[in-house]
Amino acid sequence: MTEELSIAGKDKVDVFLALHNACPKCRRPMPREIAKDIVDQIMRDNGGKVSEVMGVPLYVNLSGDKLLTTMYDRHNGGAGTMQRVLREAGLLA
Repeated sequence: MTEELSIAGKDKVDVFLALHNACPKCRRPMPREIAKDIVDQIMRDNGGKVSEVMGVPLYVNLSGDKLLTTMYDRHNGGAGTMQRVLREAGLLA
């Protein structure tokens, strides 16, 4: 089931880091400085869309104020995974 989660007013780097670092294929947490450079590149070169980063499946579009959960959830633990990750990171109410 596709769900939209609001990230309005949230720092895209914080959102990216939370989603990336929670992925089962993530071998170690990414430093914020590297994440910022990657997010800047994603926004500039891909319009905010990203499928994988260094082998970690994300499948999100960071360009707007909402994220679709379907593909992230499918590749990272099943329904509700993205919502749980963002809530635990303090990025959702």
